[in-house]
Amino acid sequence: MKKKNLARFAAIAAAVSLVLSGSSTAVQAADSQIDGAEQIEDAGAQEEENSRKIQPMTIEEAAEYLAKAADDYNPSVTKEELLKGYEGSENQNVNRIQALVMISRAFGVLPEPKGNNARISDAGAGYSDIPEDAKSEVENLLKGGVLTSTEDGKLNPEEEMGSTEMEHIVRRIYALFGNNLKDDFYNTVNKDNLDNKEIPSGETDAGGTYDLSKKVQDQVNEIIKGIAEGSGYEEGSMEQKIKTFYESAVDFETRNKLGAEPIRKYLDAIDAAGNVEELSDSQVLSAEEIASGGMFGFVRMTDFRDPKKSVATVMSPIQPLLQKEELESKSGKDYDALMELYATLLELGGETQEEAERHLEEYLKFLKAYYENVPEPEDYQDTEKMNKIVSPEELKQMMPHVDVEAVIRGNDGKLPEEINIMSPAEFEGYCRLLEGGEYLPGIKTAVKLNLLSAQYLNLSDDFRQAYNKYNEATIGQAEDTSTPEEIACALVENSLGEYIDRLYVEKHFSPEAKQNVEEMIEGFIEVYKERIQKLDWMGEETKKNAIEKLESMNFLIGYPDEWEDTLSDLKLTDNFFQNQVEISKITLAKMEEERKDGQNNRGEKIAMPLTMVNAYYDQFSNTMCFPAAILQAPNYDVNASLEENLGGIGTVIAHEITHAFDNNGARYDKDGKERQWWTDEDYAKFEELCRKAEAFYDGWEAAPGIEISGKNTLGENIADIGGVACALEVLKKSENPDYDKFFQAYARSWEKSTTRERSEALAYADEHSSSNLRVNRVLSNFQEFYDTYGISEGDGMYVPADERINIW
Repeated sequence: MKKKNLARFAAIAAAVSLVLSGSSTAVQAADSQIDGAEQIEDAGAQEEENSRKIQPMTIEEAAEYLAKAADDYNPSVTKEELLKGYEGSENQNVNRIQALVMISRAFGVLPEPKGNNARISDAGAGYSDIPEDAKSEVENLLKGGVLTSTEDGKLNPEEEMGSTEMEHIVRRIYALFGNNLKDDFYNTVNKDNLDNKEIPSGETDAGGTYDLSKKVQDQVNEIIKGIAEGSGYEEGSMEQKIKTFYESAVDFETRNKLGAEPIRKYLDAIDAAGNVEELSDSQVLSAEEIASGGMFGFVRMTDFRDPKKSVATVMSPIQPLLQKEELESKSGKDYDALMELYATLLELGGETQEEAERHLEEYLKFLKAYYENVPEPEDYQDTEKMNKIVSPEELKQMMPHVDVEAVIRGNDGKLPEEINIMSPAEFEGYCRLLEGGEYLPGIKTAVKLNLLSAQYLNLSDDFRQAYNKYNEATIGQAEDTSTPEEIACALVENSLGEYIDRLYVEKHFSPEAKQNVEEMIEGFIEVYKERIQKLDWMGEETKKNAIEKLESMNFLIGYPDEWEDTLSDLKLTDNFFQNQVEISKITLAKMEEERKDGQNNRGEKIAMPLTMVNAYYDQFSNTMCFPAAILQAPNYDVNASLEENLGGIGTVIAHEITHAFDNNGARYDKDGKERQWWTDEDYAKFEELCRKAEAFYDGWEAAPGIEISGKNTLGENIADIGGVACALEVLKKSENPDYDKFFQAYARSWEKSTTRERSEALAYADEHSSSNLRVNRVLSNFQEFYDTYGISEGDGMYVPADERINIW
């Protein structure tokens, strides 16, 4: 199992039930993080979307469009050939079967999908009502993987086909061929890898940054295994602790014999609870003894009123993985997989199959009532709705049967003067469900699932295998064939990451590289200032404030100037479970100590492992962070050309800078405070540009039949376009710039092989667009791109000049 799998599983574990007491939630704009907020469109938006999809085309218009679209793939095709059999009906709106026949005629016999095209196609597509005289044409498109399933399994041939649906099918065909830069730049540049790359064991993705992550993981494993095979380390040294922890982690024989016994005491306490008070006592017990459990999440977080301070925060206690519709119908692929996972966890925890089934029914009853108070997606952007300051006494009154004071003291050591409730309507609704006893059985199951999910990596390997099975079913994860040694290395990195970061940087990252990237960033800031000054839609007052925000930006590059030693007092033994408990206690104590007196060290250190191939901008501290792992080839290489470095790390740097001015970052000033630093007129213009950017992406496909939301991906799309715009500006200043090398380097940086299940999950939950759109939709906004490849109207990459996005 790879490190990022452990991180992904940990995120899932935190989401399946109650939030861990004392756990930390890092609020950051990490570029590979997935925001799990539900994406529910209102009825008006859905109506508008449906109208857009069925925008009619006449048969003649369809033929004209297809003849042009296919001219580079089937040069002999003519409009007249496409219209054969439809003479006299040219002015009628084209229906589905007519459209599919003409598409098949236009492009001829399609190649069989392979590699990524095969994985992301809808392999189950097929129709029971294909007219006999059109069967060969429809079969051609089905074999090419460019058609998708319908709910009733029917083609409905007489229904009209709108222009958007036809364009979708044509773009799928462009991706399938992948041989024309003018029609699909992303798939053409990356064709060889997309066709031939295999997804590694236990993963859902490969290519680009995922290959770099694999390279980093191999480097980390080499460090850990080298230490594990060595001897004679000084007691208390990094190497001694790594070796001891590794040996306890790799001993699966002992761990598998124990099963769930390390947490048996706490599972039994939950089972024995006859009321909320006793359930609360069980959670205080596990929180104190194994740093796991709680009737609510409690942690010190950034104060929404002043980002330089922290505030004690109680968090929404449950974050279900199910969509509301799945819960209501008790059906769907994700629902079935999740129920199987939960049942397996409960049975591994000691319940019979019958007990597990009964408890899950109670859990679902509780969950359905809980959903009544879950905020709408747009509410998460409303600071007032998502925060409420109360006193400890007020919190006690909300939860009269929960030992609030014991939970807080167990995590913080003292009662704070004030507490912030995150998502108060949701939290208060949960508190009401605690009363009366009706939902106690379901809450007990939620608490038990919380404990099992939080500890699953610390127990026998069948717990980990249960999560593997869940991920294979829901996100298309490849079968995990990791060896015990590889799993142990990943566990070492997760738990002793502070040491691994230090050893990794010492071996694989130089001070010179850090200095080079710091200088590169300074140059980008200056170019960004110039671009802001030239904006024709922004007034001078707002420009001044924007430049002040740029000049106030903090940068954390590569690694810290001084290394911390949080784990200096850590004592390890051959007991793997207890080792994990001790590390958790020390880590949580350190996190709380840093913020205990209202201080906030946000922006002082990189808030992710230095071995993570990633970067982020934190709007609350106006800080950009680039861990060491991302600052290497192919993203950055001292021996690469300017164009290649700009197309790689250059666009990433400028992307993160742009986050300071995307639809979310624009709400925060140079000090990270949420306030209006724009003039009203300028902000209105900015919002208009944002709406245009939203529409530019909305409904475009990550995979056949899987559309993304322009609204949910708006911030990242603005940052993608702004990043390339800024990098291009730097390139323009060089002598004889090679734009082709730059654009191809950019396209290669986003290469990604994945699965259809993964594409579907990300289209629902991810704030980023898919890789194909992060290339094709972004580059289609720049005239240099059109000039370099001779792109013109009728080409798949063409966008009219007045429809292109130009914000930053």
